[in-house]
Amino acid sequence: MKSVWRWTVLILVGVLFGWACNRQSTLPSAPPDATGIVELIQEPNNAGLLQILVQGDQSLASGKLARVWVTIGEDTEIVHAKTARKIPYSELKEGQRVQVWFSGGVRLSDPGQAYGRVIVVTD
Repeated sequence: MKSVWRWTVLILVGVLFGWACNRQSTLPSAPPDATGIVELIQEPNNAGLLQILVQGDQSLASGKLARVWVTIGEDTEIVHAKTARKIPYSELKEGQRVQVWFSGGVRLSDPGQAYGRVIVVTD
């Protein structure tokens, strides 16, 4: 009987540990591709995607985009910096400061366009 309880407790601990690890985020080690303020949030053509316009801290002369539309899809990870916890896209608000890591290339239109891999809300 003790063996059954022991295995039950071990399985429960493993499940809880796995859930906790899944809720935590591992932030990229590379510097962000864009840092700035969320200027606008929109859902383009009801495509089921979300886009945020990030007003960058740096200009094109510094090698960073001044403004960029970031598309947020199902695989975009959004994280709150203070807690390192994943948050839903519905918690993104205009005026928040963010750091963004892109997935793939950037369309160099004005503003630029990129797909978000990781978005960290810093305030």
